[in-house]
Amino acid sequence: MLTGLAIAALALSVVALIVAVGAATRVVELERDVRAQPRSSPAGLAVGSPVPHLVLKDLDQTPIGWTAMRRGPTVAIFVSPDCGPCVKLMEALPRFRDLHPQWEIVLLARGERSRLRTTYGALPAIVAVDDGSASDAFVSMGTPHAFALRDDVIAARGHPNTLEDLEQLVTRAEVDVPIATSEPTPSR
Repeated sequence: MLTGLAIAALALSVVALIVAVGAATRVVELERDVRAQPRSSPAGLAVGSPVPHLVLKDLDQTPIGWTAMRRGPTVAIFVSPDCGPCVKLMEALPRFRDLHPQWEIVLLARGERSRLRTTYGALPAIVAVDDGSASDAFVSMGTPHAFALRDDVIAARGHPNTLEDLEQLVTRAEVDVPIATSEPTPSR
């Protein structure tokens, strides 16, 4: 026969088991919910997202619309003259242009215009000065941060440091171009 103490211990064990099963079920539900969320930050807008439409200024302070910058598939790269990996990546841009002439290169740079001109002016790319609106619209964190854009959709994204990294980015974008599911994001 069970004593009062044994019954209480058994009851506590049953309650603890019920609580543990409930907590495990909730953890599984939360993990499923997290996986279902679009992954936009901090890695940037999700692949398949519409390309934000922006108006920025070039190195001469002339407004340049996003569609004027892009004449076809485009690699938009957020860069900074103080970023060591960016400097290394910029050395690879002429070779990238030779290997992939169908891809437009747009550099979205932050900094003082004369320094940006000195750093990026001779590169085979369109250089736009990012006043923060582009990095905000793309949810870009850190440099270099690149987005391969096709058909007004973000087709691939990454943090390339070398020519090989850039080539892998455009290869991913060429293999599977996602379909935009909503209207393009207006600029802020």
